[in-house]
Amino acid sequence: MLGKLQLIGTALVQVDVAINRGEFDQAVEILRGAEEALEKLQGFEEIIVVGLMKEKAKILRKELLEKVEEAWGGLVRVEKEKGWVTIKKSVEGMVSLVTRF
Repeated sequence: MLGKLQLIGTALVQVDVAINRGEFDQAVEILRGAEEALEKLQGFEEIIVVGLMKEKAKILRKELLEKVEEAWGGLVRVEKEKGWVTIKKSVEGMVSLVTRF
């Protein structure tokens, strides 16, 4: 049990690092794995650490979603008055985007 919690904790840290680096696709994959591992710990919800990790995963998912939306906002620009849509190939400081989140 302790080993599983340590692995999940490490995964959540990796998600945070990936988000901050703009590696959203990697962050999604790691977060999914951590969430699946947390779901397999059914019956241990009363353990404080499990509850804290689940809350951290929810916070990271929300942060990741906000960052992806922000990145898309930087990539797509709509000018209704002129009837223009501009799509950039990349946003400075962003490594990759998620299309399956």
